Amino acid sequence: MRILLDENLDWRLGGDLPGHQIESVPLIGWAGIQNGELLAKAAETRFDVVRGDDGQ
Repeated sequence: MRILLDENLDWRLGGDLPGHQIESVPLIGWAGIQNGELLAKAAETRFDVVRGDDGQ
């Protein structure tokens, strides 16, 4: 499963998800992209899950 961690989550969380391909928004150069555009880009690049934590 391909999982994209939003920029408000620590990329090191990927280490807690063995067997999955984990990417982080800042590490792939998408930092600052707003949610709607981010979700569209994630879908275009075939991420299965986008995970963020907006503190709400």
